[in-house]
Amino acid sequence: MSGEEPRGSGPVGNPWSTPFAIFGYALLVACSFALYEMAYYAGEPALASATIGTVGGIVVAVIAFFVIGLTGPPNE
Repeated sequence: MSGEEPRGSGPVGNPWSTPFAIFGYALLVACSFALYEMAYYAGEPALASATIGTVGGIVVAVIAFFVIGLTGPPNE
């Protein structure tokens, strides 16, 4: 070997079709359905004052998931 470090394989294909991205799509669908079910069960609009805490918690959790996932190191 001539002193070069071995290189790992780089990203292949479209970054929007990675397992993280696909999980993110599923998470957005699940979050939307959870908000719909919560509002349907409570019998109030999703942004009513009685449900705003739950909606806010779900939105914060989804945003935190994407921030952590997008700023973290790539899986190898």
